Amino acid sequence: MQSDFSPNNCKCYRISEAAKSIDRGSREVLRMAEEFPEIEPTSFDMIVIGTGLQESIMASAAASAGHNVLHLDPNAYYGYHWTSLSLDEFTQWASSSGLLNSTKPHPQIINANQILKSPDGEDLLLEVLTDRSLYSDFELKTYSSESLGPSRSFNLDIAAPKLSFCGGPLVDLLLRSGANNYMEFKSVEGSYIWSGSGQGLTPVPDSRASIFQDRTLSLAEKRHLMRFFKLMQNKEELLKEDLESRFVDFLDKQRLPSSIKSMILYAIALADHDQGDESQGRSTVLRTKDGIESLVLYLSSIGRFANASGAFLYPVYGQSELPQAFCRTAAVKGTIYVLRMAVAGLLIGKESGIYKGIQTASGQYLFTRKLVVNSSISLQSGLSLLPSELKLKESESGDVNLPASSDASVELIKDIPGRMDQMLHPITQSPYKVPWKVARCICITNQSLKPDLSTVLVVFPPQSIFSKQTTTIRALQLGSNTSVCPQGKFVVYFSTLCSDTAQGKEALIAAIKSLFTLPNETCDESETASSLNIDAFERSRPNVLWFTFFVQHLTEDLEHSKCSVAQCCMPDETLDYRGLVMSTTK
Repeated sequence: MQSDFSPNNCKCYRISEAAKSIDRGSREVLRMAEEFPEIEPTSFDMIVIGTGLQESIMASAAASAGHNVLHLDPNAYYGYHWTSLSLDEFTQWASSSGLLNSTKPHPQIINANQILKSPDGEDLLLEVLTDRSLYSDFELKTYSSESLGPSRSFNLDIAAPKLSFCGGPLVDLLLRSGANNYMEFKSVEGSYIWSGSGQGLTPVPDSRASIFQDRTLSLAEKRHLMRFFKLMQNKEELLKEDLESRFVDFLDKQRLPSSIKSMILYAIALADHDQGDESQGRSTVLRTKDGIESLVLYLSSIGRFANASGAFLYPVYGQSELPQAFCRTAAVKGTIYVLRMAVAGLLIGKESGIYKGIQTASGQYLFTRKLVVNSSISLQSGLSLLPSELKLKESESGDVNLPASSDASVELIKDIPGRMDQMLHPITQSPYKVPWKVARCICITNQSLKPDLSTVLVVFPPQSIFSKQTTTIRALQLGSNTSVCPQGKFVVYFSTLCSDTAQGKEALIAAIKSLFTLPNETCDESETASSLNIDAFERSRPNVLWFTFFVQHLTEDLEHSKCSVAQCCMPDETLDYRGLVMSTTK
């Protein structure tokens, strides 16, 4: 995790003597006023709460378009749900059941019954906020007396594994906004698919040469695969009905071997669910059109950058570098950043029902026309941020008119601030309406999965470990060359979708035992896991030195609505960032 940055033109604040002299009713309130900065000005075009990736992209876009933006975070670091923590920080976070908000407002500051006036004269009501945890079922163990190294040498991602395609929309966004100037990447050196305990890891081809060097494919299969890749790059020749069909059916039509189909579906197209299981519903089925787009993206990502050997990139120092980079671009454009600043409540118009400001943890009232919040925020009353009994209407001022700009930083996302009313959506009452969860696991090991490689991606297709495995499991190994761990140690992230915690844990433990030596006492052996013939995978396995498991709840997709508040999305189950960028820019 990186230290706070302070661009030359980023505004810094000291508590003013006037603020110190304000009588807020008690010495405790005076102490709070001294601890937190008085923010000036008090009115902004946009206030953003939380420095997660989506929030930071929106702040950068708004600032680049000439908006006056205030960006707050209750934590002492950037990233929120997308942050990277040291080993000690991660342990502390897990011990707090995944609550990220480290700054709590003093109860004397909050007065939910107080009626205020907005700058336009409307009476305002204060809705008190609370921070909810979207994480649960933490388990953390150390299995070896071997020293792990300094805590600050680790940068552990909360939302992992995540990678970006070299040719993906996130990389395009970084390049166009200039955020790439503030970070570095390392390419994934090898991608593998788990082919069963008898065969182990099979390399996923990342070039024409790698296909013909693969000893697991026959010469006929290699030629068939090359013809298929060529067909995908000329998708205009495909029939419309083929594009709308199931991708797995289209692959059957191409008479591809089952091993190749599995590789395309789960290691290249990155399907999360069993594509042969129709009982899971149409929403989990990958269409041919989407599958081909993913395959073309994979092929176009290979070789895009001369120093990137594969299709995927990972940020040096961890995933939190991404939101920090966009925060830097926003700060350069004049956005004000205040860390360690929690928000106590939201100000809502009594008549209009439109959110018009916030109360900070210091007791200060700040006003805005647009409000962006992270997904952990909810009302203390338990109601929705968009109560059904309120009839919201468009503000009299209408949309914000953006100045013309030729700045390349807004080329890709130039419509975000101007279409803010269309992209803002309400916060729902319950964060747990989605039946699926993401089970995540982090291991620290003593050696690499592959002796000559440091950054390695492993994909376990559905049913590749045991018959009840209905979703894809992914594992990402990172070494010291990515600056996420000390020399001689490796960080390995695992994740999978699950409907309940026990199911997710069973799947991840089985995947871990397929790759590493895990002491028998680390968990209870299930009948499924104990039946695995893992010893057939003959090689010297890395040892797991440290292990943590937790579950992240997924929030439901929200409908767009014309209102003055937007909730940013949580990290999801996908490997890459396409969905996040799409939801931010559409």
